[in-house]
Amino acid sequence: MSLFFVIISIIIIQNNNISSCQVYKTNLSMGSKARIGVDYVLTDKNSYFAFGALINSDGILHVEDGMDTIAMKKTHRGNEKKWDFFGPKLSGECSYVTQTPKNLYLVGHRTNRYHNPSNDEYTLYRISKMDGKYKKLYQWKGENCYLRSVFFPSDNQGVVFYESSGNPDDSQLYWTNDGGKHWQYRNLNRPVGKTHLYQKKLYFLSYEYHLHNRIYSMQMDGSQMDSLQFDLDIKDFAVDDKGFWLFGQDTTRTKTGLWYYDNKNGKLSTVKIFISDNEDFFPSGIYKYNNLIVIIIEKIDKGMLLGLGGTRPYMFVSKDNGKTWNKFYSSNVCSLNKRAFYKDKRMMAYIMPGEIFICNFEKK
Repeated sequence: MSLFFVIISIIIIQNNNISSCQVYKTNLSMGSKARIGVDYVLTDKNSYFAFGALINSDGILHVEDGMDTIAMKKTHRGNEKKWDFFGPKLSGECSYVTQTPKNLYLVGHRTNRYHNPSNDEYTLYRISKMDGKYKKLYQWKGENCYLRSVFFPSDNQGVVFYESSGNPDDSQLYWTNDGGKHWQYRNLNRPVGKTHLYQKKLYFLSYEYHLHNRIYSMQMDGSQMDSLQFDLDIKDFAVDDKGFWLFGQDTTRTKTGLWYYDNKNGKLSTVKIFISDNEDFFPSGIYKYNNLIVIIIEKIDKGMLLGLGGTRPYMFVSKDNGKTWNKFYSSNVCSLNKRAFYKDKRMMAYIMPGEIFICNFEKK
């Protein structure tokens, strides 16, 4: 593994017409040896946060009661290279993170892997950004259960998408209006894929006939559910005041692009086709805030990992709501899967042990 990192550090070939993007060398690891990376990252106006498994001084995972230990690190804007441990050490694996202006919300996952079916346990914590103090809010337990995503539009209101078994149709929505003291739930009875919250309304992507082609919308208590079906295989989507931005492929899976659905006239239009007739590219994700749109597409690279193969990301950025686009690609950046955005200002991604990638979208 160390040889791979040496090769990457030597081969620096950039094709970057987004000049505000930069790779930072950091001390970001969860122990003295960076054998294990980071699972999730978050960023807000002034800070960056990273979450992952704690590593002992000998490079071995820190384990208590047969479970990994979740660690957190934090740094501030302008000090991207030096990260410090922050907050509690929690038992389990980091399964999901989200935030409000004052707090972090983290889900720790504990499982008995040797039991069939597996016994899973998900615990939701609230952690203060100011002093790292934490509180356990709720716990879900079950056989082959799965907690998909969490949203807290405020510290009082929160929602959780949860599957109570290994059957995707056993999906449920939990919500709280008092900061997690009390919870209610509603059965959704349909598979849940990508989820989004926009202006206190929930949206999720579902599938039919092996195509992810239906988007559901509902209130934060799961009521007033409605849906739209599209002749697309949707990988991810975004929502604005007027409609949906749909990122994925056509049903033949030969074109990877972005489409827009206008709620007012019910019209679906093509915004941009990024890749045509190339099976080595596949869609990864979309982010949208105001006029900023960021598209991540991954390409299969058979020469990576000393010939074992892997994927490399291409990033397409529009700052004018999809009218014009810039493309970013760098052989230094092997993955953008662990990424976080702050409004239309900034993106931060963990790209490998000791390195992060930051784009400032406010710069020209």
